[in-house]
Amino acid sequence: MDTEAGDGKHNAELVPRGGGAAGGAAGGAAGGSATSDAWYQIASSSAPPAAGGAASTGSKLPLVLGVLGVVGLCAGAVAYTEPKPSSPATSRDLLFGEEGKGSGKGGSHPQVKASRCRAAAAKALEEDMPPEVAEAAAKAAADAVSKGVDPEEAAKAAEAASAAAAKALEDDMPPEAAEAAAKAAADAVSKGVDPEEAAKAAEAASAAAAKALEEDMPPEVVEEAAKAAADAVSKGVDPEEAAKVAEAASAAAAKALEDDMPPEVVEEAAKAAADAVSKGVDPEEAAKVAEAASAAAAKALEDDMPPEVVEEAAKAAADAVSKGVDPEEAAKVAEAASAAAAKALEEDMPPEVVEEAAKAAADAVSKGLEPEEAAKVAEAASTAAAKALEDDMPPEVVEEAAKAAADAVSKGVDPEEAAKVAEAASAAAAKALEDDMPPEVAEEVAKAAADAVSKGVEPEEAAKVAEAASAAAAKALEDDMPPEVVEEAAKAAADAVSKGVDPEEAAKVAEAASAAAAKALEDDMPPEVVEEAAKAAADAVSKGVDPEEAAKVAEAASAAAAKALEEDMPPEVVEEAAKAAADAVSKGLEPEEAAKVAEAASTAAAKALEEDMPPEVVEEAAKAAADAVSKGVDPEEAAKVAEAASAAAAKALEDDMPPEAAEAAAKAAADAVSKGFKPEEAAKAAEAASAAAAKALEDDMPPEVAEEAAKAAADAVSKGVDPEEAAKAAEAASAAAAKALEEDMPPEAAEAAAKAAADAVSKGVDPEEAAKVAEAASTAAAKALEDDMPPEVVEEAAKAAADAVSKGVDPEEAAKAAEAASAAAAKALEDDMPPEAAEAAAKAAADAVSKGFKPEEAAKAAEAASAAAAKALEEDMPPEVAEEAAKAAADAVSKGVDPEEAAKVAEAASAAAAKALEEDMPPEVAEEAAKAAADAVSKGVDPEEAAKAAEAASAAAAKALEEDMPPEVVEEAAKAAADAVSKGLEPEEAAKVAEAASAAAAKALENDMPPKVAEEAAKAAADAVSKGVDPEEAAKVAEAASAAAAKALEDDMPPEVVEEAAKAAADAVSKGVDPEKAAKVAEAASTAAAKALEDDMPPEVVEEAAKAAADAVSKGVDPEEAAKVAEAASAAAAKALEDDMPPEVAEEAAKAAADAVSKGVDPEEAAKVAEAASAAAAKAPEEDMPPEVVEEAAKAAADAVSEGVEPEEAAKVAEAASAAAAKALEDDMPPEVVEEAAKAAADAVSKGAEPEEAAKVAEAASAAAAKALEEDMSPEVVEEAAKAAADAVSKGVDPEEAAKVAEAASAAAAKALEEDMPPEVVEEAAKAAADAVSKGVDPEEAAKVAEAASAAAAKALEEDMPPEVVEEAAKAAADAVSKGVDPEEAAKVAEAASAAAAKALEDDMPPEVVEEAAKAAADAVSKGAEPEEAAKVAEAASAAAAKALEEDMSPEVVEEAAKAAADAVSKGVDPEEAAKAASAAAAKALEDDMPPEVVEEAAKAAADAVSKGVDPEEAAK
Repeated sequence: MDTEAGDGKHNAELVPRGGGAAGGAAGGAAGGSATSDAWYQIASSSAPPAAGGAASTGSKLPLVLGVLGVVGLCAGAVAYTEPKPSSPATSRDLLFGEEGKGSGKGGSHPQVKASRCRAAAAKALEEDMPPEVAEAAAKAAADAVSKGVDPEEAAKAAEAASAAAAKALEDDMPPEAAEAAAKAAADAVSKGVDPEEAAKAAEAASAAAAKALEEDMPPEVVEEAAKAAADAVSKGVDPEEAAKVAEAASAAAAKALEDDMPPEVVEEAAKAAADAVSKGVDPEEAAKVAEAASAAAAKALEDDMPPEVVEEAAKAAADAVSKGVDPEEAAKVAEAASAAAAKALEEDMPPEVVEEAAKAAADAVSKGLEPEEAAKVAEAASTAAAKALEDDMPPEVVEEAAKAAADAVSKGVDPEEAAKVAEAASAAAAKALEDDMPPEVAEEVAKAAADAVSKGVEPEEAAKVAEAASAAAAKALEDDMPPEVVEEAAKAAADAVSKGVDPEEAAKVAEAASAAAAKALEDDMPPEVVEEAAKAAADAVSKGVDPEEAAKVAEAASAAAAKALEEDMPPEVVEEAAKAAADAVSKGLEPEEAAKVAEAASTAAAKALEEDMPPEVVEEAAKAAADAVSKGVDPEEAAKVAEAASAAAAKALEDDMPPEAAEAAAKAAADAVSKGFKPEEAAKAAEAASAAAAKALEDDMPPEVAEEAAKAAADAVSKGVDPEEAAKAAEAASAAAAKALEEDMPPEAAEAAAKAAADAVSKGVDPEEAAKVAEAASTAAAKALEDDMPPEVVEEAAKAAADAVSKGVDPEEAAKAAEAASAAAAKALEDDMPPEAAEAAAKAAADAVSKGFKPEEAAKAAEAASAAAAKALEEDMPPEVAEEAAKAAADAVSKGVDPEEAAKVAEAASAAAAKALEEDMPPEVAEEAAKAAADAVSKGVDPEEAAKAAEAASAAAAKALEEDMPPEVVEEAAKAAADAVSKGLEPEEAAKVAEAASAAAAKALENDMPPKVAEEAAKAAADAVSKGVDPEEAAKVAEAASAAAAKALEDDMPPEVVEEAAKAAADAVSKGVDPEKAAKVAEAASTAAAKALEDDMPPEVVEEAAKAAADAVSKGVDPEEAAKVAEAASAAAAKALEDDMPPEVAEEAAKAAADAVSKGVDPEEAAKVAEAASAAAAKAPEEDMPPEVVEEAAKAAADAVSEGVEPEEAAKVAEAASAAAAKALEDDMPPEVVEEAAKAAADAVSKGAEPEEAAKVAEAASAAAAKALEEDMSPEVVEEAAKAAADAVSKGVDPEEAAKVAEAASAAAAKALEEDMPPEVVEEAAKAAADAVSKGVDPEEAAKVAEAASAAAAKALEEDMPPEVVEEAAKAAADAVSKGVDPEEAAKVAEAASAAAAKALEDDMPPEVVEEAAKAAADAVSKGAEPEEAAKVAEAASAAAAKALEEDMSPEVVEEAAKAAADAVSKGVDPEEAAKAASAAAAKALEDDMPPEVVEEAAKAAADAVSKGVDPEEAAK
């Protein structure tokens, strides 16, 4: 054969078209042992090459064949890529090429291209590589060139192949393994992999091929195993895993061969199995995937589909099965892919477009679309891909454009719009690639842009969305995140920006999503779970949750999704479970609770799907169930809630309502059922919501407004409002929300406005007023938002403002209430309090501020409320209970109770409310029970007793409700019953009290009285009945209270004044005052309270002022004087409060001041009295004394100071009173006894007794008072018995004798009362009898003594004598009778004493002098002196006593001076001299610590001496 034959036939014969591989195989087999020397010999000879032949041992034929094999490869490559060579070439040309032919670096002539191939083989041979290596190098170069790779790159591929083959041979791999290694290395390098990585791919291929050969696999299987291993390693899989991938490919290829599948099918089966295993599918599943691919490829071949279509069909089937689709369905998916690919080929679409069309069709069918629909989806993908290719877009962009278009059409977007979506995706992906972003980023960016445009975002905005996605994806890649994480980061950022979040924030959102996805992957979570975790974290951060919390939210979502997947839930259910868990955790629920929430959502969604509900309904069912469980509803009930939501949404959709209306219906129904409404009722609420939302949408209202309208309508209907009225509420809500949005208020403010307006209208407020309420709410919400407050805080601020304005507060004040609410809620949330606790805090703060408390005070109340609510919730109490606990704590703190005590109050409220709810009481009853318990504990009642009070309240409220009483009456009945029980009444008695309150409140309401009047009437009636007044009388008391309250309201008095007026009137009437007089008493109280309020006095001061005025007027003081009394009380209470004294102390101070002023003490002195009372009262609580003790301490101190005792001494007096009262309480003595014990002790100490002595005195008083009570004696008698016993013991009488003394006093007092004697007379009778018995007089005689005293005191009173005179008259008569004087004479003695005492008072003499004057006159008359004479005697005694006092003489000396002067006058001696001598002698005796008897005798002796002419000094001696 001529080597220079020029007709081209030689080439064709030498290398038939496409025969390079065959030649290579033949040559390689024949010439495997050739040496490089031989190679050069052949290369330089002109021996004619042959096309191959049998090997001949010992000849050069194998080498020749091997060389020709290489040549065949090279020429075959050229023949395939350039089928029409323009000129012939010699064998040498073919082997070594002619560099000069063609143009440029590598030339374009086919032989020039082939020369690169030959050069590769030559290079290998030059490097002493064996022929197999040279062949591998040549094949690699040929393959690269055939794929359009430029010569330099092809040379690199050849080098890699050469190195890989050489390495395999070195490792004693069989030739097939070396070939596989070469191919793998070349393939990797030609794809841009660096040589080192390519070497790893080659090694894996080599190992896999060797393994397959060991297992006697046929060549096709060996090849597939090698390809699979190489592919896996080049994708970053480690060698061990790659070996598994290869094994799967090997098994699948072998199986396909066993099934007599053609080569194309074998290849597809292998690829499918390898792909599945590399994605983590286990070998068994991978085998199924491969089988599906195999079947689909075979089917496509049967249908005479071209190779490209076969491949797409196989890929589609494999993909479907690997996603859990069963083989039959997968076959349909493959068929769709096949049809789409075929269609694209028919339209002469390039390969990339064919692939995208196939993928799109397969994806559509696997999502449940019909083949026809899938074909449209594929067409859109095809068009978009083709368009991208026309625009010279790179492959990644083409793919993204196709996916975007397909996705849009599959969602119902028409082809034109889908084309725009694709264009946006294409542009975004292209931009990302231009910015050197990796393919993963480009993909995410494309998806983001497509999604944005498909949602109606303009292309420019969509570009921003894409940019955010790009940045997030790039960041995730920088952080070495795996693809799934990159995708989630991109989606999160895109979603955030498309919702208006700025790029920086969106980056944070993306980072959270990224972290959550990464964590889920670390936990080996499946893709669906990874996605849900990412979404949850992103959503949380975008709502302002910090990253740590967002991570918890994501973890909850992840766990819930994983659980749903374990239970084989469909994707929709998995998503709902994740959303529910995330939502729950972000609302502060613990993970365990969130899991329950998710389970409920999951169950509800699954149920809705079973019932073939559309996606919208499934979502609503899940949301409803989750919401219910998160609010503490048990799963069964939650299922009912979900069912209601599901039914409502389904009904709305059936009625062709827009989606927003369906959602509104679902929410409304769920809300209603969860509040205990029956399904039918819930359906009505849902229908109203749906209609309202639809109406708002018809009016072109934005979705936010429609939602608010729906909520308002549903809320109204569920409260029993008829649909028409509900529609008005909805309209008001709609208008308010729209107005807020028009004013550029944020959505939350619009929502607040809507709620406020609807609430106002549903309460009967006209639309204009409701608009004002809404405006306040809106403004407050906007302010809270400006302050960066979280949603819960915003809501509370709005509610507080709305509530205030609806109560008539002006907007500025309402804004303050809102601010307080906002601050309180924010504080609670900062303290990690649950939402309910934050709400409670807000309400408490707003309430406090609206009551005039300062923000700091309001904050304390709020903190207490928050803590109490949180505590109740911790104890698994239902929300109603938590609310009651909060209210109770806040109320307590706002009344000055310290937080610890307030917590106890709250706990009692909580327990009571819980108990009422356990007994199936309605909410109103639970509320009353809570209030009652709280009130009791805050008054110092122990929890057990408080529980009884609550039970009584509960029973009374329930009874009132049974009788269809309005809410105001129910409340009053409850309060009355509780109050009664807490005062020690039995439940039966308390029930009567409650009934009286209920009747009184009902009567007031019947008379069209406002609620405040009804409240006062109820309180008055209850108070009266609890004090033993019969119901008829109590009704009169209530009527008086009602009239007084009504009058105060008419006079535009504020509530505090109204209350005081009512109390005063009721108190007066219950004490027997007639209604007219009671009205005056009430007016005085009202005026005093109003004055205190004008002076900006706090509530406690207002009350004290009112009480003081009322008390004064009821005692006959005229209104002007009463006003002064009230002012003193007011000033004293205010001073105590300024000194940070608790309310009890302020009350005691007020009482003390009022008492002092009403006794004629000037205001300054009264203030001192009050201060002493205040100090004493304050000391008692420090010692944990109960209220009764506090009161007694205060009274004792006040009494002491008003009698001139110094404050320090008064404090000792108070301490003694306090101790005695406490002791009596310990002994379970009733209040009257406690009071007497305290007074006795105080009196004893103020008279100089030591505390121990005073305690004995008090005990005697206590015993005597208790005895009198046992004998059913009246209070006056009890008091006298106590005083008598105390007086006796303090004079050294032993307790037994003192008891007799007390008995005599008791009998005398009782007798005087029987004779209708006034109190002063009763007291004197008692004292006289006691004095007589203590002096040894028997009881009968003592009774006569008492009668004389009684008659004398009564006579003095008739003559309008002042108290001191009355007392002296009584003492004088008693003294006379006890000395045997008959009553008539004794009356004269008393009259003389009375006249003398009156005269001394006229002369402004102090009490001691008055007493001495009276005694002197009485003594004189009893000795037979005439009244005139006796008056002179008295005057002398008076002068002498006054002189002794001026000289600061002690009481004993004063008495002796008076007696001496009186005696001197009666003897005709100079009184002054006698008094002087007696005074000096008595004083001297006292200095010498002489006992009283000696002092008296000394004085008498001195006076007697003077009367006998001895001069005073001598007489003193």
